Amino acid sequence: AATPVAQTVAAHVDGEPNLVLLTDAEGFILSVEGNRDFAIGARRRDVRPGLLLKESERGTNAPGACVHEPKPLVVHGDEHYLAMYSILTCSAAPIFGPCGETAGVIDITGDARALRPYPVALPRLAASLIEQRLFRLSFPMHVVLHFHDRPEYVGAIGEGLAALADDGSVVAVNKSGLRLLGLQQGNVRGRPFDAI
Repeated sequence: AATPVAQTVAAHVDGEPNLVLLTDAEGFILSVEGNRDFAIGARRRDVRPGLLLKESERGTNAPGACVHEPKPLVVHGDEHYLAMYSILTCSAAPIFGPCGETAGVIDITGDARALRPYPVALPRLAASLIEQRLFRLSFPMHVVLHFHDRPEYVGAIGEGLAALADDGSVVAVNKSGLRLLGLQQGNVRGRPFDAI
């Protein structure tokens, strides 16, 4: 679900010394995309697939902090705990799974000496796209209903998605859908969709 989004973001930031990192829910780096020259230098600092960025292992870093407290954030330069990461600037956002669980983190890491940190809006946007893809892929045998309170937003970022069983009961609703309905996941699961 995340690879096409990460590669697209990486292509947009490739002209500058940046990388796009994807981690799982524990903080293990799953992929590193982006500027090849910067990737070589980052690899010397042990930024590579398989590395655990959990704060208890690597100190303060954006993906690790985002795993610990799932909200968008920036860690710039010397705010990193380990000196070897102090040349990096990182903007990260959590990726939530179809039932609201933290599924991973997307992070844009750049050269703090050359760049200001990316605003968290870009990783948040990427995370939203990944969440929508992940939701649809998680329910291949269910009807997935797309909805929004403004019809022109159906099919766009921020649309509600509801996975429905054959009897019309709700299996899951994405984060945007819950926000649109003013409900929480525990209040919708198993209920008929027309009742909510």
